[in-house]
Amino acid sequence: MKEIIDYRCRRLAENLECDPRMVQSHYLTTGASIAIDSSQNDELKSDLERLYKAKKYTEKVLDELTKLSKIAKATQLLGGSQINVMTAELYENLQGVIVSNEQLRADNTAKGGINTKAHLIAKVVECVFNELGWDVSFGGPTNGNDPRTKFCKAVYSAIRIFDVKSRAKPNSSQINHEDSDYADWQSPCKAIYLNRLSRGQKT
Repeated sequence: MKEIIDYRCRRLAENLECDPRMVQSHYLTTGASIAIDSSQNDELKSDLERLYKAKKYTEKVLDELTKLSKIAKATQLLGGSQINVMTAELYENLQGVIVSNEQLRADNTAKGGINTKAHLIAKVVECVFNELGWDVSFGGPTNGNDPRTKFCKAVYSAIRIFDVKSRAKPNSSQINHEDSDYADWQSPCKAIYLNRLSRGQKT
């Protein structure tokens, strides 16, 4: 059976001229495949607020249904559909969705406003570089936002290939600042580089 490779892993593999299966393997094992970026994290926060409201309203509905007269409850039984049971099931489903989304947000909310997805994508690139025996070096831009080293250039490209966005900026113009919507490449690159230095790894 032919292995299915994520098209973004293929694109990054083409960019690095390596085996796409290697890229996908690291994409999965690092946890990058299930991570969300800062923009998605903000959206998830808004979604949770809506879900909390929906849960609260459902609690009120359940409370009111318990106050129905015996006649009203009997009518439900004759009709074959019990509103209180259906509402209770809805409440349980909402609770399950809330718990899942809270866990997802907790897993992707790091101290200092770190973009978890961007750092994991950089980790994917680092793993590929390790496997290929390439140097993992950091060099900040001399002009503008362009990376200088091979590793930093690869992370810069990977962030765009995987469409990793930064936190939404108020009053920003998408037409004039499309590139600024992407997550910062320097922070994850520098973090990886300094971590390697502290452990005495090859850079």
